[in-house]
Amino acid sequence: MIKILVIDSITSKPEYTSLNFSSKKPTREYIEHTDDVLDIIQENLNVPPETVTFTTVHVAENLSEPYTCGKTHDNLNAVLLWAYTNKGHNKFTAIYLGISIFSEEQDKINQTEILVNLLGIPIICPAENKESEIISDMTYCPSKSNGWVRYVCSIKNSWSGCVAIEGRKGSEKQRKSEYSSKLSAIYLAELVNAIYVKNQ
Repeated sequence: MIKILVIDSITSKPEYTSLNFSSKKPTREYIEHTDDVLDIIQENLNVPPETVTFTTVHVAENLSEPYTCGKTHDNLNAVLLWAYTNKGHNKFTAIYLGISIFSEEQDKINQTEILVNLLGIPIICPAENKESEIISDMTYCPSKSNGWVRYVCSIKNSWSGCVAIEGRKGSEKQRKSEYSSKLSAIYLAELVNAIYVKNQ
């Protein structure tokens, strides 16, 4: 069984599990973004549909600035801990992490890294879509250097420590400048395809 954990927001799709680890309700935009991520993953999966389940989780506490919010980071760590402690009967195959964190809080950073290593499964994160989004004086969490983590970017906007891939639709220019959230969903789907084939 393929089990994919999408840490982005909840989904409007009733066939999937939705959890909220935040005290804030997600906006319609958050929910629609998660719906889009699920659609892209499904479009690019080459495994029997009945072998795949999705669990979606909302973690953003500060809805306008989730990437630098300490409480959002706490919620992320809580989800990773939940995923680890439940792995005996609900081990996930891979994680799409749509809300990675920029942090200065070393204790929280260390906790994230410990949990990522304990989980021991691929975690795929969108990188920045443009240079102005990069926050150079704070730490990526989870770390780009962690062997379980891949930050995915476009060919046009390619950053150090990230995996640059091309989109699957549109003109060559559009494919090379696709949004990293979509590219990450494609990357995760193709990774899951490879895991499925390997396990057959």
